[in-house]
Amino acid sequence: MFKVNDTVVFPAHGVARVSDVIEKMVGTLSVKFFKLSFVYSDMTMLIPCYGASTSGVRYLSSPKDIDDAVEFLTRLPIKPRSTTEFAPSGWAKRQKEYQLRIQVGKVMDLAGIYRDLMSLSLTKELSFGEKGLLGTVESLLVQEVIESCGRKREDIVAQLREPFQRFAVGGATLVEGRENRLSPNSSPQA
Repeated sequence: MFKVNDTVVFPAHGVARVSDVIEKMVGTLSVKFFKLSFVYSDMTMLIPCYGASTSGVRYLSSPKDIDDAVEFLTRLPIKPRSTTEFAPSGWAKRQKEYQLRIQVGKVMDLAGIYRDLMSLSLTKELSFGEKGLLGTVESLLVQEVIESCGRKREDIVAQLREPFQRFAVGGATLVEGRENRLSPNSSPQA
């Protein structure tokens, strides 16, 4: 399991460091907790050691997993969503689906939500809730890429948004399988 000073991801909250393992009395039981100190917010959290994996806490994604997620952004969805799914009445259903995927915390799920919302933003003005969720997902992706690949925040944000800016400006479609890597040995595409 995790050790002190490990960098981990807590779903929906972001990147944290295991700053300590402490023992507390819960009722009559002595329970060990991981103390997580979040890197990008002023927050700490205690997670029971015995339930850390079920709470979704995981190690950072590998640079390859990050690259796969970013490459995923450049692909069109396999099943295009109908216009009714993106109607205001469909937002509650999509928000529930997105929140469940965020709670799972996999980088590919975050990329899928990001792609959906960024694609939607090209066809209509996002609602307040959609904008908030897009900002949250982008922040979670950026945090993990910074910690996993050692890139600058500005470069990562630009690279995440680039496929959608090209789509909006040029009127072209997203390119299937385009190189768009964020690993330490690559540079952003122009």
